[in-house]
Amino acid sequence: MLSKSIRLTREDVIGLNEIINNDPRIEKGQSEALYYVFKDAAANIPNWSEVAKTKFKEDKDIEISPDDYSIIRTFSIEEEDFYKVRNSINEQLNLSRPRISYMTRLCIIAARRKLKNKSISKDKSTHLEIEKINVDGVSLIRKVAELLESTSEKDTEKIIKIKGILEE
Repeated sequence: MLSKSIRLTREDVIGLNEIINNDPRIEKGQSEALYYVFKDAAANIPNWSEVAKTKFKEDKDIEISPDDYSIIRTFSIEEEDFYKVRNSINEQLNLSRPRISYMTRLCIIAARRKLKNKSISKDKSTHLEIEKINVDGVSLIRKVAELLESTSEKDTEKIIKIKGILEE
């Protein structure tokens, strides 16, 4: 684990609040949100040049007290996640040593973009008719248990897909 810190700007606080309000994994606040934005960015490396150009027009309408930003927030991140993000930013943006504040802001923006894309797809899916199906929970749990016990590559891929669906 690495310990990092950042002086939060108004935009950082707005982004972190949005992430905290929409990500069920986050229970504790800004430091935990920063942990997850790095973890998510390391897991699915975004196109950093697109992320860097992103502006959120609705931020102008959000009021935040100056006491809520300009504070230094310390957070922990996995060392592996930090280096994955740093190396991807280095490669994509041709930077030799990006500052931790710049990396963190890019990760916050990437997480917000991901949230916006999910909300747009949810809005589109609300117009679809949903068919209710009955599920035999016991047999489903048995099948998942069999997949977990299996050592085949195909079954492992199925478990990874199930895990991804459950984490959405």
